[in-house]
Amino acid sequence: MRGSFCIPAVLFLAGLGSQWIPVRCLDNGLALTPPMGWNSWNAFRRDYDEVAISAQIDKIVEYELREAGYTYVNVDGAWWNGDYENGIVYRNESTGRFVDPTDKFPNGVKTLSDKAHSKGLKFGWYTSGREAACCCGAEGFEVMKPMSGGNEEIDLELFLEWGIDYLKVDNCGTSKGGGKFSGSSKIMRTWADLLKGTGVVLSNSRFDCMSKKGKNYFSKPPDDDPFQNTYSNKLKTKSFCTKYSNLWRVSIDIRDAWWSVLFNSRAMIGRGKSSGPGHWNDPDMLMVGNGGLNFYENQAHFSLWCVLSAPLLIGVDLRKHSKYSEIVKILGNRAAIAVNQEYDDHAGDRFRVSDDQYKVEEWVKLLGNSELALVVLNAEYEGKVTDYEVELHYKEYAEHLLGSKCFKKIKKKLDEASIRCDVYNIWEDNSSTETNTIVLTLEEHQCSFLRISNCYVENTDEDTCKQQ
Repeated sequence: MRGSFCIPAVLFLAGLGSQWIPVRCLDNGLALTPPMGWNSWNAFRRDYDEVAISAQIDKIVEYELREAGYTYVNVDGAWWNGDYENGIVYRNESTGRFVDPTDKFPNGVKTLSDKAHSKGLKFGWYTSGREAACCCGAEGFEVMKPMSGGNEEIDLELFLEWGIDYLKVDNCGTSKGGGKFSGSSKIMRTWADLLKGTGVVLSNSRFDCMSKKGKNYFSKPPDDDPFQNTYSNKLKTKSFCTKYSNLWRVSIDIRDAWWSVLFNSRAMIGRGKSSGPGHWNDPDMLMVGNGGLNFYENQAHFSLWCVLSAPLLIGVDLRKHSKYSEIVKILGNRAAIAVNQEYDDHAGDRFRVSDDQYKVEEWVKLLGNSELALVVLNAEYEGKVTDYEVELHYKEYAEHLLGSKCFKKIKKKLDEASIRCDVYNIWEDNSSTETNTIVLTLEEHQCSFLRISNCYVENTDEDTCKQQ
C-alpha cells in the first residue's frame, strides 16, 4: 500500500514534450476514475442539517445524476456539536469520541448514510487531520477543536460505524513550531494506513500538495491581476500526496466567481504527470449553479474540470434547480462526463494560448483509440472571438490523432498533409467532418468542448494514413 509503483499520466503536453516518470501512488484499488458526487460546502458552508442532505440524496436519484455517475454524498465541515462562539468541539470525556452530532442530525448520522446506501449511493465525511478545524467558528473561519489530530483511531472507528465510504482530511488549525502535528506526510500516511482495507476513499484537502518548495505558492489570488499565470509548468505534486491519497487539492478554495475558476484550473497546469487511476489532482469542488457564474461560465467551468480529469463533486443545493434546468443539463451531460472518466496515460493539461490579442486557451486530453478531447476557451477577452482556428497540424495533436505509424511516414511533410477528422461538439450536440482546421466563434467566457476522432490523411499513398 505504501510503496506501490504505478505509471499515471506521464505523457503530457504542457511542456510540448513527452516523458515517462514512475510515480509512487496509493494502491488501495479505489477511485480508479475521478470520483463523482455531491458535497455540502459550496452549497451551504456550515448552515445545513440532515433535512438538506437527505434532500440532495433524493434529487440525485430523481434527476438521474446517479446514472450519470454521481455516487458520493459528502458532508463537509461543521457537522459536529460544539460551542461555535468559543471554538470548542464537544467530545465525550470518558471515551474521547465526538459527541453524537444531534444538533444537525437528530435521527443519527447512520440513518442518513443508510438512506444513501439504500439509494445506490455512497456516503462521505469530513475531518481535520490536525488538532483543529478552521472552517466553522463564530465568524465562519476561526479554528474549532479538538479535531482528529492525535485522535485518528478513535475518530475513524466512529466514522466507520456511521457507514462512511469517503473521508476528506483537511489541513488547518496547525500548531506552529513543529511538534506532534508538524508533519504533513506523516499525518496522511497515518490515515492511509488506518484506512487500508476499509474501502474508504481518502481525499487530501490542502496537505501541502499545492505548494512549491514546502511553502504555499499562493495563499490568495494576486491582487494586481487575478488572471496572471506565473506558475505555469513550475508546480510539482509532492510524492507523499500521491502515495497517501486518492485525490489531493492543488489550489486555494474555489470561489463563486469566474476569476476563481480560471485561477484553480491554472493550478493544474503541468500536473498531469502525477494524476491517474487511484490518484487524482483536485482543483476543488464544482461551483456550477450557485449564481456567481453565467451560462457560458458554468459550461466552461464544467468543461475544464472534465478535460483535466478532476473529481466532479457538485456544490449546489439541487433543490434550487429543476431536473430539466440548464444547470442540471450541464452537470448531467454524459459526453462531457465520459471525457472526464476516460484515461489513456494522459490526465489533461493546457496545451497553448494563442499569441494574439484574444489569448484563446486550448486545453487537451488524449483519449484511447487515437481520439482527443479539446476545450477551446475565450478566457479573458472582453468580447466575441470570431473565426478562431484550431490547427490539426500541431505535432502533439497529429501524432496522437493519426497514430505513430502514420505520423512517422508524414512528419517531414506534416504541414502539407490534408488531415481530416470527425469532430463532435459536446455542448452543441452535433458532429461534423473538418479538414486541417476547426473554425470556432466564442462569446466572452464561452468554450467549445470538442471530441476529435477518426482522423486520416487525404490524398496519400501511405496505407497507414488512409481512412480506415
